[in-house]
Amino acid sequence: MSLHPATVERAAFAIYTQFICGGYPTRQMRDGNGRPATDLDGRPFFETPAEAAARRWLAAPELTRERFRNEAIAALEAA
Repeated sequence: MSLHPATVERAAFAIYTQFICGGYPTRQMRDGNGRPATDLDGRPFFETPAEAAARRWLAAPELTRERFRNEAIAALEAA
């Protein structure tokens, strides 16, 4: 079966997102000046788990991403 590369990439990212879900804390967001972003009451804004997963996916070594792509290919072919 021939799988489109974008389909494999989306599936790999979905598997990666579930794999790291809740495993790592999210970062506090920064404002345009590099300071911690807060609301009017001084409570900090944190990135969402989806934003954290996307940031970590892009920063992951190529070997890690390739392993998740292989897992995604196997899952898609089995479906």
